Amino acid sequence: MTAAGLDDVDGASSGGIEDPAQPGADDEGFGAYLRRERRNRAMDLEDVQQATKIRFHYLVALEDEDLERLPAPAFVRSYLKAYARCVGADADRAVALNEAASGEAVGGPTTARASAVERPSVMTWIRRLGLVVGVVAFAVLVARTGFLETLRVSPEEPAEKPLTKKERVAQLKRALDVGPEAW
Repeated sequence: MTAAGLDDVDGASSGGIEDPAQPGADDEGFGAYLRRERRNRAMDLEDVQQATKIRFHYLVALEDEDLERLPAPAFVRSYLKAYARCVGADADRAVALNEAASGEAVGGPTTARASAVERPSVMTWIRRLGLVVGVVAFAVLVARTGFLETLRVSPEEPAEKPLTKKERVAQLKRALDVGPEAW
């Protein structure tokens, strides 16, 4: 396929293959950079799609630098790296150009941590509530079964002093003494 034919497949017409040494190549965006590198290797978007497994409409959005049609920034970063490797371009440069275009680091760890710290998800609150309820229920169960009493160290005190033989005989006589009217 000719360079003009490749332009027609992409839906753009630049009049031929661009020279990386041309003026303006330094101030190009990440989409133009990737498109230029792809065309220099005589590849079309279908080739890139098959090699990277990135959906065609995402590849078009990358080349058009249409951030609204792209998924989350972490995916965009991965897509840029895969696309750049596929066409033999510098992946770090593609990511840097994207960061410059979007005005922030894409998928950086501080971005992910900041959003997690600012607003925990509903599931996080449910897990915390479940943990608190579980701990309280366990504490109530332990208190009800008297487990805490068994852990308490105290000297054993006998309930009563054991009776002597005379005291036991006297106690039995009192219990059996019914009197003369019982006969």
